[in-house]
Amino acid sequence: MYNVKIIPFMCVLLLLFGYIMWTNSSFDTNPSIINDDFSISFKPNEFMPELNIGFLHISEQSDEFFTTYIYRCTLSQADRVLQSFEMELTEVLDSSFVNFVDVNFDGFLDVEIISVSGSSNWPFVYYRYDADNKAFDENLFFSALCRGVNVFPDTKQIIVTSRGGAYYYEREMYQYADGEYTNMRREYLERIDLDLMMYDLRIMQYDEDSPIEIYSATLTAEEYYGDTTIRDNYLRFGKRDNS
Repeated sequence: MYNVKIIPFMCVLLLLFGYIMWTNSSFDTNPSIINDDFSISFKPNEFMPELNIGFLHISEQSDEFFTTYIYRCTLSQADRVLQSFEMELTEVLDSSFVNFVDVNFDGFLDVEIISVSGSSNWPFVYYRYDADNKAFDENLFFSALCRGVNVFPDTKQIIVTSRGGAYYYEREMYQYADGEYTNMRREYLERIDLDLMMYDLRIMQYDEDSPIEIYSATLTAEEYYGDTTIRDNYLRFGKRDNS
């Protein structure tokens, strides 16, 4: 038989426990952090505190051609949300698709995301970190359909490599100036002899009117995969050497 004096005390404890559970579930101050599919820590530069960027898949839209995945990106510091915005990708995202690189050469790391994984080319998209506002610019800064991106901070250049077919490859050089990238030169590589593994190489430079061929060569596989200095210089600087 229960002691009648204990019953009110037990009821109070149960009510108090229920209230605590209800407030924790109803008034979560950082739901986007807790519910992220995954998150990554990074420092915009060596002098700034560590930040956390999280990604949450919130919806998707499909048509007859492909599916668009909507993600909420949340930037936080010490469990305090600094920014939350949405981005559209054409791939289910995981942490291996996210990297950080200073894509606009201002001394702060920006976020690089592979928005689609594929056997040939992958779209790389970049969101710029705005140091003045301590947040990412929600507008897409730069994108490229390629197999990989090489960044050259000393000359503020990006080279993207892509594959146009089984025997056709391209490299494009973008020059950064006045807050944007301009496609300056493009390298075309085509395998012209399957038995001897011979390649036809051309580098075109863009001007106001039309592309101009500035370099061409026929290379063996050994030459192509060997010393790339000359064709790299033509692609980056428009001449044989970089002096």
